Amino acid sequence: LIADPCVNSPTGKSWVGCRFGDEFKTIENTPTLINTFASGDNIDFWSITGDNFYDRTGEITADVFSRISLQAKSKIFNTGRLG
Repeated sequence: LIADPCVNSPTGKSWVGCRFGDEFKTIENTPTLINTFASGDNIDFWSITGDNFYDRTGEITADVFSRISLQAKSKIFNTGRLG
């Protein structure tokens, strides 16, 4: 589960500042993290909860999701509340 991820998009689009986005390279590392753990056989689903990149138009989300592997995308994905 990942909650309230933020990124500094290379598109320049930003709705809410991502203070550590550049330092931790979250635009690259968040999809890499998802690809690494969600592609394994031991994972049945994965989830991003919260404000999902603080994206009002879908541009940032489209950029991030284009970086996620087909293998990770083939798992059940939840964006809502668990429980």
